[in-house]
Amino acid sequence: MILAEVIAFKKSLSGGDSCVLIASLDSGFFSPYYCYGGKSDIVTEEIYNRFGIRCDHPREIFRMAGGVV
Repeated sequence: MILAEVIAFKKSLSGGDSCVLIASLDSGFFSPYYCYGGKSDIVTEEIYNRFGIRCDHPREIFRMAGGVV
């Protein structure tokens, strides 16, 4: 539901060409997932590839937005 709302919001902004970032502690929205001792960001990358929305942990979003951690 959250992702659907963000997609609709993004489309309403200047034709959908805006940069949208989602900061979340929900592991469904950020990478990496730790699976079998490795890292996987399949869901995060698919959200970005399909919708142009970057999802990540709040600390990483802060860094992407120009903040210093």
